[in-house]
Amino acid sequence: MEPLLFALTHRLAHLQGELDDLLKRWPAHSVKPELIMLREELEEEIAKIKAQIARII
Repeated sequence: MEPLLFALTHRLAHLQGELDDLLKRWPAHSVKPELIMLREELEEEIAKIKAQIARII
């Protein structure tokens, strides 16, 4: 596996773990704006990395 692909897959796994952890702590009601922003940032970064991986493969 080439180094860039390895780094991207490692970063993707890390971000996905962060998102999974965030969603486990997600409250049923009254979600704070900071949590919404963090979720959106994680989802955007995950999408970017997936697109980069797709271009490499």
